[in-house]
Amino acid sequence: MEMKTSSKILSPQTIDKIIFVFVMVFLLSLDNSIFVNQIGYYFALFFIFVRYFKTNENQFPKTGFEVFFILFFLVELVSANVSDYKPNAMENLVKRMLQIPIVYVIMISATDIERGKLFVKTYMTAALLTICVYIGFAYEHFIHHLYSLEARGPSPFQYVMTAGGLMMFTTIFFFSFFINENKWDKKKLYYLFGFLISFFAIAASYTRASWIGTFAGITAVLIFKKKWWMIGTIIILIAAVVALSPDVSKIYKYSFENGKLVKNSEIVTDGKVMDIYADSSKILDADYQQGVKVYNGEKLVGKVELPRPVWSIAKFDDKNYLANLIDSRFLILNYTDSLRIVKTFISPGQTNSFNIANKYFYVFDKDSGLTVFRSMNNLKDTARFVFARDVKSSFVSNTYLAYYTYGNDLFVYSLKNFLPDKLIYSEKINTTLGDLLGDDKYILLSMEGSLKLFEVKNDSVKYILENKEIKGVAQYCIAANKLFMLDLSGNMYSVQYPLINTLQLIDKVKLDFVPNSMQVVGNNIYYGFEKHNRLRTIVDPYWMTNIQRIDQFQTAMRIFKDHPVFGIGDIGVEHAYAKYRAAYEKENFGHLHNNYTQFIVIFGVFGFIIIMWMLIKIFRTNLKIAVDLKDIQFISAFSLGTFAAFIGFLFAGIAEWNFGDHEIITMVWFTFGLNLALYRLYNSGNSKNKI
Repeated sequence: MEMKTSSKILSPQTIDKIIFVFVMVFLLSLDNSIFVNQIGYYFALFFIFVRYFKTNENQFPKTGFEVFFILFFLVELVSANVSDYKPNAMENLVKRMLQIPIVYVIMISATDIERGKLFVKTYMTAALLTICVYIGFAYEHFIHHLYSLEARGPSPFQYVMTAGGLMMFTTIFFFSFFINENKWDKKKLYYLFGFLISFFAIAASYTRASWIGTFAGITAVLIFKKKWWMIGTIIILIAAVVALSPDVSKIYKYSFENGKLVKNSEIVTDGKVMDIYADSSKILDADYQQGVKVYNGEKLVGKVELPRPVWSIAKFDDKNYLANLIDSRFLILNYTDSLRIVKTFISPGQTNSFNIANKYFYVFDKDSGLTVFRSMNNLKDTARFVFARDVKSSFVSNTYLAYYTYGNDLFVYSLKNFLPDKLIYSEKINTTLGDLLGDDKYILLSMEGSLKLFEVKNDSVKYILENKEIKGVAQYCIAANKLFMLDLSGNMYSVQYPLINTLQLIDKVKLDFVPNSMQVVGNNIYYGFEKHNRLRTIVDPYWMTNIQRIDQFQTAMRIFKDHPVFGIGDIGVEHAYAKYRAAYEKENFGHLHNNYTQFIVIFGVFGFIIIMWMLIKIFRTNLKIAVDLKDIQFISAFSLGTFAAFIGFLFAGIAEWNFGDHEIITMVWFTFGLNLALYRLYNSGNSKNKI
C-alpha cells in the first residue's frame, strides 16, 4: 500500500512538474544569482535521473555533439594528469563537465514548442527586471562619482565583468526580437524598450569586452537580416561619438584675486596629464603617454621618455623627483640643467600606495606589506613590515603612520626612528573612498558623504568630528595657512590651517572641470586635467588594461613554449605566471583575460585544436538553425539571437576569459540547448533538417 502511494506521489507526471519548477527557478535566476541558479539546475538534473531510473526510459536526446563533449573531457583529463597542480585541474575538470548537461536538461524539459517559448519569455523578462535593478545601482554609482574613481560600473549581483557579459546576451536577444518583428505593434515596442534599457545598462557597466561582444552580436543580426543601412548608421554614430568627444589634456593655472579664483593660463599637452608637481620656477607633468615633461610657464623646456606610462610624480628632495609607473616600477629623476633618469627600482610586491616623509620612502604593497626605503642612494637599505597589506590609501607624518585597507579598516601606528612601532588605533569604517590626509596632529579620512577628523596625541588617537559639508575629497594641498581639498565633482574647499580640533570651512568653489591633480604654490593653484573617450581606449596601446593584456600574451607565449602539447592543466595560472612574467611585473594573474590564449596555455596545441573545433561546430550549428527557421514566427528571433549572442561571446572572449566564467558559460549552454530543443521540436520527423 505504501509503495503504491509513493508511486503515485512520484509518478512520471509529478516528476515532470518538479523538473519544470526547477527549470523555471534556473531561468529566473540566470542573471542575478548563481547560487539559486545552480539549485534550479542540479535539482532539475537530479529529478531527470530519478525519472530515468523509475521509468527505465532514456530521455537524453542525441545532439550530435556527444563526440565533442567526450573529446573535451579527454582534453581536460590528459592536461590534468600532466599538470603540476593535478588536484586543482581535476576540480576544474569536474566543474566543466557538470556544466555541459545544461544542454540536455533544457532539451528534455522543453517538451513542446509552447513550453520552449515560455522558457524564452521567462528568461528575457527576468533578465530585463534584473537589468532595471542594475540601472538603479548604476545611478547610485554615478552620483557618488565612482565611475571616475573606479573606471567600472557597479557589481550588485556578481563581478562587473560577469554582469556585463550577461547583459550582453540580453541586449542581443532583445535586439534580435526587435529586428525580427515586421510591424510596429505592442510586441515590437516592448522589444525596443527591452533593447534600449539593456543597451543603457551594458554601457553603464563600463565593461569594454562586453561592448565589443555586443557590437559584434548586433552586427551579426543586421548582416543576417541584410540591414545594410543600419550597419552604416551604427558605424557613423560610433565614429561621431569618438570624433565629438576628443581626448583632452591640459594644465591650468589659477590665482586668488579678491577672494575669487581667476584663470591665468592653460597649457594644452599632447598626451594625457596624470599628475603634476609645480614650484615657483617650473611645472613637471607626469604624462601618461609621453613620459615626464618640464614646463617653464607655458613653454616646454624638457622631457624624458619612460619605459612605461607614468601614474604620478612627487618631489623627493631639492634635486630629485620620484615617478611611479603603471607596472609598479619607480624611477628617480634628477633635474639640474635637464631632466634625466638616475635609477630604476621596484618594491617587493604590487604597489597600491606610497608616501615620501622623513627623508624615507614608504611603499605599501597590496600583497607583501610595507617596505621602507631609508636611502635613495642605497636602495638595499630597507625595512619590511608584512602586516600592512591590502592597503588602499596611506599617510605618514613625523610621529605616526596611518593606512586604510580594502577591507574598510583604519589602522594607525606610532613611529620609532620613523618606522612603525606599535598599533595605537584601529577601527572599521565603511566607505568607498577612504583617502587619508593629515599632518603631525590630525588625520582626515575622506568618505563619499563626509570628512572625518581624528586627533593624534601622546600615542593615542581620538575621534573629533564629522563634517558633512565636505565630502568626496580625493586630493589635498596645504599652503598659505589653508588646507585646500578637491572632491570628485570639481568642488574645491579651503579650510583654516593649522587645524585646531575643528574643520572651519572658509570657502567652496565649483570648478568647470574635475581635475585629476592639484598643486598650490604661493597665490597660484595649478590643476592637471585629463578626459578620455572610453570607446577610444579599446584600441589605445597605452591604456593600462591593454598593456596588461599585451604583457599577459607575452607571458603566455613563454609558458606555452615550455608546455606546448598538453599545457599546464585547467588551473588558475597565477603560479605559472609568477614564474614566467617579466621581473618588473608585480601582479600574478589567475587567468589571461583572453579565451584563446588561455586555451593554448592550459591545454596546449592538442586541447586548443579540439576546443576550437567544438566552438566552430557550435557556431555552424547555430547558423544552420537560424537559416532553417528564419521564416518561423518567434522561434526565428530566438535562433537568430542565439547565433548572434554566441558570436558576441566569441568576440568578448578576445578581451576576457568568459569561457571560464561560470555564469557566462551557463548562459552559453542554456541558449544552445534551448536552440537545439526548439529546432528539434519544430522539425520532428523532418529528416532533411537534421543538424
